[in-house]
Amino acid sequence: MLQDLADALPENWLVYQCIATADGTTALTYARDNSMRSLMLDKIARSELIVFNRAEAVNNDDARQELHKLVRQASRKCDIAYEFKDGSVAYDDIPDPLPFDINADPIDIPDDDFGIWYMDCQDEPQKYTGKTVRFLAQVCQTNRAGKNSFVPGRFAMTCCVQDIQFVGFPCSYDGYKALEQRAWVRVTAKVGYKFHNIYRGKGPVLTAVSVEPAEKPLDHVESQNEIGELAESIQKTVDRLKKYIDYIDEISDMLDQIASLARSKFATVVMCSPETDSTWERPTVRKSAASSGEIPEESPMRIPFKRPASSSGKIASTAFPRETRNSCIQWEKEAGSCGTTV
Repeated sequence: MLQDLADALPENWLVYQCIATADGTTALTYARDNSMRSLMLDKIARSELIVFNRAEAVNNDDARQELHKLVRQASRKCDIAYEFKDGSVAYDDIPDPLPFDINADPIDIPDDDFGIWYMDCQDEPQKYTGKTVRFLAQVCQTNRAGKNSFVPGRFAMTCCVQDIQFVGFPCSYDGYKALEQRAWVRVTAKVGYKFHNIYRGKGPVLTAVSVEPAEKPLDHVESQNEIGELAESIQKTVDRLKKYIDYIDEISDMLDQIASLARSKFATVVMCSPETDSTWERPTVRKSAASSGEIPEESPMRIPFKRPASSSGKIASTAFPRETRNSCIQWEKEAGSCGTTV
């Protein structure tokens, strides 16, 4: 699964973009098979774009509607494209109407559509800011919710049982202590968009108008784990974000030093050791004469920037922002090493 791959990546690697491809001649066959469907949904859920190639096989309204529903089951943010044999590309333009009226007061979220509202509110919180919503949820009592708060939410399954997780928004409610853990409640709350520790930034925050006991829905997804699942999921996200921030700061410092050298004339950054060496060295920056373009052998300037162990002699695609890579990266093959010329 893609999450397993993401968890196994080196700590200082960033996933810039995730794009999925699917064979249009077999996509519908897999989508209709329960075991294969879960594998497809796993890839789609984490992708920003899915491209169905050999699209002649699905170039009709019924097929595209079915594929559109498949993708939207996993993600409302994933774009859909169809690539044909002649190289032309058509983009999915099927509208995605919400199954509830966002202009109503309050906005009633159908029991089966909590996941759609949750994802839409995450993607476009400003759309709901200041509005009142009413929905069915389970109570999650956790210190992470903040003072006088709890998290009303639901257990959601994206593609398979192993993927079940609790999702919800922090909700301020003075009577939260009287709520039983995992009890079903009907929540009426006003949506705000502000800073909260759960997000380590701004995000949807609810203020309860009323919280009433409710019956469990018939199609409820159960989890054998206790409410620590929400805290664990949030903590993993926060930990990864911290590592990303540290990595970005490290890149920024390195680029500042490169820029200071480039302003004088230009510099060459050697990003890895010769292929005979099985480890990565710290990058070496050496000033070069603008007239000759040769790399002198005098003492280099060292930049404290760590790279993951590798013997492939290649640089990770996330070493620089994409704009920098596109504009200034070129490979050098001298003395069995590779480098980046700025």
